[in-house]
Amino acid sequence: MNKEEQISEIKRIVVEHFEGSVTTGELELGSSPCIMSTGNKTNISFLVETFGEDNVTVVHYVNETEISEDDVDYEDLSDDIVDEIYNLLEEYEIGL
Repeated sequence: MNKEEQISEIKRIVVEHFEGSVTTGELELGSSPCIMSTGNKTNISFLVETFGEDNVTVVHYVNETEISEDDVDYEDLSDDIVDEIYNLLEEYEIGL
């Protein structure tokens, strides 16, 4: 399945089962998809924490403190992140 098809399925699952958005907490995931994480003394992370009908919410953390959040279109995410989100939501749907 290509990226465009995965995005269509993600959107379908989010609308069909979650009325337009769902958080990683609501899905009780062990961790959020990670766009980027760096650090030695200062840990900086960008985590996808909400899957929406049209986009995701990416939360920026510094040492576990939330600094900001941004909405990012699925099309602007890397193939790997889209694949991870697709697999998480597909596993949820299969488990229903």
